[in-house]
Amino acid sequence: MPRVCAVRTCPNSTCTRNSEGVSSTTDAGLSYYSFPWRRRRIASKWLHVLRIPRMVGENKRLKYQLRVCSQHFSEACYDVYPPAARGQNVELLKILAPEAVPDQNLPREETAENDFDSGRDKQR
Repeated sequence: MPRVCAVRTCPNSTCTRNSEGVSSTTDAGLSYYSFPWRRRRIASKWLHVLRIPRMVGENKRLKYQLRVCSQHFSEACYDVYPPAARGQNVELLKILAPEAVPDQNLPREETAENDFDSGRDKQR
């Protein structure tokens, strides 16, 4: 299933359809993170900063499909670990911190919460 960033103003997704209906990936180097539903306080913060209505988070069908792409997290949101001894040119391992809340490229305040379904057509 294609992944789409839940931020209404974000164009990122793992696939799009061009005018001929051909799919292609558009997520070069992006990661997609699930909402932290088991940590209710943090999940509530995510809903608030992303201006997603609480009722969307309570919808069991939608709840587990919501993802946020890595463009919405600053470097401070990650825990960084040195690479295991697998070779010299291995990148550091970056894992989203358990208490991380999206803090980059967020929707503006004037974006109404009730526009979640009609604000952006996610079908590409």
